[in-house]
Amino acid sequence: NKHLKQITLYKNDLRFLFFFKEHTVNVYQMFCINQTFYTNVQLQLKPQKYSITFFLILQTHSISNSTDCFSHGFTKRTGGISSISTLSSLNLFSSSRRRDSTAVVAENLRRLGLQAGFEPHQFHLAKVNHASDVWVMSKPAPESYDGIVTNQPGVVIAAPGADCMPLLFTDPVAKVIGAAHAGWKGTLLGIAMATVNAMVLEFGSKLVNIVAVIGPSVGPCCFTMEPHSAREFQAIHPDCVRNMDSPRPYVDIRLATSCTCTNNPKYTLVR
Repeated sequence: NKHLKQITLYKNDLRFLFFFKEHTVNVYQMFCINQTFYTNVQLQLKPQKYSITFFLILQTHSISNSTDCFSHGFTKRTGGISSISTLSSLNLFSSSRRRDSTAVVAENLRRLGLQAGFEPHQFHLAKVNHASDVWVMSKPAPESYDGIVTNQPGVVIAAPGADCMPLLFTDPVAKVIGAAHAGWKGTLLGIAMATVNAMVLEFGSKLVNIVAVIGPSVGPCCFTMEPHSAREFQAIHPDCVRNMDSPRPYVDIRLATSCTCTNNPKYTLVR
C-alpha cells in the first residue's frame, strides 16, 4: 500500500515499528520520549472527518539478531476498534468476561495481520488457564493451555499479556518457536520451563540455543500480593519480594521467571 508508512526507532534493546496511514493528512514530525511517541500533524480538511490510524509493534534485538527464520513482536493497545475502555483498542480475544464481540476481535486481528504480514487463519492464541499446560502443535490441542510450541512454518503463535507476562522462545538452530502466558500462578507452576521442556523433548532443541524474552508486563513497582502468596516468590529468590512485612508486599514476577529458568538472579533472560 503506497499510503502506508513505516518508521523504525530504537531505544535500548527494543525496536519500535511505527505504522501509520495517511488520510489527507500531512505528518510533519514524529519523535520519541521515554518510549512514548508524539506526532505533530496538520489536517488539510476538517479534523472531525479525518484521523490517523496508529499501529505500534515492539521488537527485541535479542530475537531479531539471532535469526532471520521468523519474525516476532509485542503489540500495544492502539490500532484496533474495541471501544470498551479497558480493552481499547486492539483487543485480540473475546470471552464472557471481556464482553468484546467476536466480530470486533476478528477485525482487530485482520488489522494486525495486515500490518504484521500474516493471515488471520494462521493465528493461534494460547487458551489461558493460568496453569502450566503446553500445546505442541503437531498433537491434538488440549482444552486449555498457557504455552504453545511448534516447528511448523507458516503459522503465528501468540500469548496474551497485560499485568501477566507474554513470553517468547526461539531456537534458531532447530527452528523451533514458543509462546507462553505467565501470570503469577503460572509462574509458580513453572510455565516458562514447561515451554522450554516441550521444545527440548518434542523437537530436540538444546538449552544453549534457546533465546527467551519476557515481554511488556507489570513491573515490581506496581504488583502487590497477599503475604502468603508473596512468600512463595520469596522462596524462589529473596529479591523477588519487597516489603515482606507489609499487608501487600511488592512482587517481581519477571525476576521470578528469570530465576526459575536460570537459577541466576542476574537476569540471564532478556526482560
